[in-house]
Amino acid sequence: KFSVDDKLVVSTDRGNLYVEDMMTGKKAMMTFGKKLDIDYDAIHEYIDSVNVTPKKIWVRVKVDNAWKDLEKTIELQ
Repeated sequence: KFSVDDKLVVSTDRGNLYVEDMMTGKKAMMTFGKKLDIDYDAIHEYIDSVNVTPKKIWVRVKVDNAWKDLEKTIELQ
């Protein structure tokens, strides 16, 4: 359910997804629109799926008890 390009590292602070290219240090981010009360021991109850490439972030995340598909075209800088 989590697909991340081999060159990238992805993390979250419960309100955003952060992407970093391990080779260049270039970064990008995408917001969920609000801070979420994510339990990292039950991550799939909050973040169902993630697909991150050097050009795009796509995530299915639960916001206000409803699943939302969020997508953003990115440029690592």
